[in-house]
Amino acid sequence: MGDLPYLFVLWWPISVYYAKRNNYFGLSITASLLTIFFFISVNSISSPQVVWAVYPIFIILWWPLSMYYYSYQKKKFSLLLEEK
Repeated sequence: MGDLPYLFVLWWPISVYYAKRNNYFGLSITASLLTIFFFISVNSISSPQVVWAVYPIFIILWWPLSMYYYSYQKKKFSLLLEEK
């Protein structure tokens, strides 16, 4: 579990960087990749013969997908309002 402190040390400056620029989709992509790397490294260190990291990775991937879908719907709704 030596990777856990590195995850939080990297997570904080990344979240501050993206929050200042109001780029929450970029934050979701970067934080998801960082968290996925964390789960893969913990899986390979603790039990390399069992690939259990796939299950939390699928859950983590919903964050950027939902952010993309929200921004897509927001743009689609604003275009509908402009047409009327």
